[in-house]
Amino acid sequence: MQDVAPIDFSEPSLYITAHADERVGTPRVVGLEEWRSRVAECCVVGRPDDRLGEVVVAFVQPADGAQLAADELLARCRSNLASYKVPSEICFVEAFPRSPLGKIARSQVQTMAQG
Repeated sequence: MQDVAPIDFSEPSLYITAHADERVGTPRVVGLEEWRSRVAECCVVGRPDDRLGEVVVAFVQPADGAQLAADELLARCRSNLASYKVPSEICFVEAFPRSPLGKIARSQVQTMAQG
């Protein structure tokens, strides 16, 4: 299950994903958003895993016309993050589901990660 801890990092909250008894904060993994010219948006969630508890899954919406490869993003993550923070999978989406307020509907992204 995903914990939510209210902390102000210019985002309304910090989402914590449990992974092998370690805590992975979404803003740290979402560091691949620094590629603003190539990544329109990114959302990171946890997927249940029998061995580790949860694994990190990143959903990425490429910027218009941008060419992105999952291997390239994973390599970037591996070179900048601790191994337990590296997403086990990167999924590309054309658009994110939105809440009535226009924010990414994390619960729906979480459901997408399950299937």
